[in-house]
Amino acid sequence: MTDSKYYPLMDICAVMSKTRSSGRILTALVFTVLFTSCLKKETPVTLPPPGTSMHAQVSMGEDYTTQVFFDLESGQVVYTSPVASWDLAFEASAGGHHLFMNGGKNVLIADTYDTSFSHVDSTTYLSLINNPPDGAWKFDWPCGMPDSTGLGEWQDRQGNSLNHVYLVFCDSVYRKIRLRSVNDQNYIMEFGPINNPTPTVISIPKNSNYNYTYFSFTAQGNITTPEPPMNTWDIVFTRYRYIYKYLGNFKYQVSGVLLNPYKTMGIADSTSGYDNISDSSLQRYTLYPWRDIIGFDWKSYDYTNANARYVVNPKKSYVLYTRRSQYWKIHFLDYYSPTGVKGSPLFEYERIK
Repeated sequence: MTDSKYYPLMDICAVMSKTRSSGRILTALVFTVLFTSCLKKETPVTLPPPGTSMHAQVSMGEDYTTQVFFDLESGQVVYTSPVASWDLAFEASAGGHHLFMNGGKNVLIADTYDTSFSHVDSTTYLSLINNPPDGAWKFDWPCGMPDSTGLGEWQDRQGNSLNHVYLVFCDSVYRKIRLRSVNDQNYIMEFGPINNPTPTVISIPKNSNYNYTYFSFTAQGNITTPEPPMNTWDIVFTRYRYIYKYLGNFKYQVSGVLLNPYKTMGIADSTSGYDNISDSSLQRYTLYPWRDIIGFDWKSYDYTNANARYVVNPKKSYVLYTRRSQYWKIHFLDYYSPTGVKGSPLFEYERIK
């Protein structure tokens, strides 16, 4: 029998809530060349035969400030970057139009429904800042599905922008954005401090080799590259935001593992035992594309021990289907480095097909 923490939470991944001032145009440099220079050149990999279990340990840092991208086939960390290096993520596929926020930085978005960039300021919308109605400030659900973003649909049925101005809470600062348009090549977005009547306008390029194009409000707005090309990794160890729906949508930052949204699926199994999961087990599983299938609850904090610390759940294993049409199983062994530093997951993994 298999399990998934989403069986009682199927309704979490529902559709959430559904821009003309002049400004200087920031031409975003095409970042592929720059980014690729940071990566090792791809070399042929000898795929281990099914039944060969391997071990790996990665480090997110004791304060979980680093995100680590891992490729199961090569058994290598392919890229690392600061969790806080981005604020907003834009779908980078030609037809993509969804916007995601960095839950690891507690980014939140509120729709003012106002279409005047200059009209939206901290005076006019003081109540939205100091005494917001329940549910006014939106967040993405941790499953990472396009229909579960906090910003929701910012276009009408014809694909035209609604021109709504959104408030963004990030790094304890309030800013505003307006999405003007999107096509197969780029997004056009206006942004600025909440009390600035004149927006900065930026072109956010798309690159189909990546899942997302990332934007940071720092240094007057930057395109950043915190993630490697989508065809180079399977899982990422990172800090993200989990929502406890049955505690009034209580938001909590956690450290855990997210799947590559590109052709990757998985399921949790708490009953079979890692050693018993094999090729013949696959017919029993229904795999899901939710990004936090592995998530964070393969570990818990043990308060009963005199030296209170995180412990891993020995019963939890995960079965993954990866971008290269391979099946793998993963099982966590520890959360500490050999010197006792937390945020250093040790895991075993094996290709089963």
